[in-house]
Amino acid sequence: MKNWQVGSVWWQRRPDIPRVPLPDFPIPLYHETIVAAKARQSLGSASSCVYCGATRFNAHRVDLSEEHVISEAFGAALVLDKASCESCNAATSGIESKIVAGMLDPSRKHLDIRGKNPTIRKNRFKLMAHDAGSDYELLIPSELHPTVLFLPLLLPPGKMWRNDPLPFEGMEGFWAMNVNAHPGTLSKAEFRSFSTPVIDTVTFCQFLAKIAHGFAVSKLGDTFIPYHREFIRRKFAKDETDQRRYHLIGGSITDEEPTSNLHELALSSGTIDDVTHYLVRIRLFAKLGAPVYLVLVGQRLFG
Repeated sequence: MKNWQVGSVWWQRRPDIPRVPLPDFPIPLYHETIVAAKARQSLGSASSCVYCGATRFNAHRVDLSEEHVISEAFGAALVLDKASCESCNAATSGIESKIVAGMLDPSRKHLDIRGKNPTIRKNRFKLMAHDAGSDYELLIPSELHPTVLFLPLLLPPGKMWRNDPLPFEGMEGFWAMNVNAHPGTLSKAEFRSFSTPVIDTVTFCQFLAKIAHGFAVSKLGDTFIPYHREFIRRKFAKDETDQRRYHLIGGSITDEEPTSNLHELALSSGTIDDVTHYLVRIRLFAKLGAPVYLVLVGQRLFG
């Protein structure tokens, strides 16, 4: 802890990272950036639910709800109008809530990442602390919370570099930024050590798929065959897993420098096995130097 300063970044990768050639997905067809200043930007209207095809919100309401391509809690503002029914809205909101609560909540306060409200009122956050051989949960004021922002590092989608469709372990490490963890926070809070957030990779992959699918629909409409609609809507049991997700969802094995954007999205196309596929590049917290994620979202309607 003494040598890991606030604001520093740590990349921890598996030593057996495959350095393999990937299919060529050239200059993005479309490129969108979301800057730090939040301002609503409409990507148009879908006119039907992008996840199930419904044309009504529910039996009592006609208009579908808007869909944020990236959750508002991440400070994002790209919106697809008339894009989600009640059932699918509940499913995607549940995914986003789990990600925010488990991985982002304390960091938002320190990094001033605002959602719907202009100010972040929450000022105490949960922490699993360890002392004298005991584990216990504390509710810590923001200024004393040893906050670390964690994001998983993923191997590239298996379809881009593997010849078999068998499940494999796609998580190959983690990226972390020290937001507010230093000896002072530990001593003032009177505990010796603490647990970092648990990364639920199933929910995180659903989160990436949701972002990528919504962005692809906003740019391509119904001119592609989507891969992730069922995966996004599926409710997984607490200990249930699905390693097949890594076949289409993954990350870049190249560490990139920070940019001036809060988040970045881009859509590319390329050929794998004589089929044209669409790929969405996602970089959350680009200005912090966070990792890049790659999601194969679908294939061209006519091959």
